[in-house]
Amino acid sequence: QPLDSERYDNTELVKESRAQSAAMIEAIRGAREAVNLECYIFKKGEVADRFVDAFGLEAVTFEAPTKPSQFALLDHFGPEVRLGNVRLEELLRVEIYRRGLHADAFAKPRLKLPCPDPDVPSPVAGG
Repeated sequence: QPLDSERYDNTELVKESRAQSAAMIEAIRGAREAVNLECYIFKKGEVADRFVDAFGLEAVTFEAPTKPSQFALLDHFGPEVRLGNVRLEELLRVEIYRRGLHADAFAKPRLKLPCPDPDVPSPVAGG
């Protein structure tokens, strides 16, 4: 089935729809060795959720070159999301946020620090 798309030089811009996401997922499932797929998502939607639902969070890496994209993906998927294209100088901030230690993460339910188990002695308290 043809995709609703526009051609620009060697690049094809495909307008997203449920049918096209399903076609891409089916093509990925039919791959014999590996798949390289690059999607640019210009607005919030269900596209990322569809790929995660189809393949699992552990199999999907999201390119997140900016702080807003990094934090949005961590907020949405939680600390287990895999992020790519994070600049080295931003890595510490991203990992602090991922662990719920960044001030911006305190109000995010997916990034809350786990409550310590009162029955487990704390090595800091000398227990």
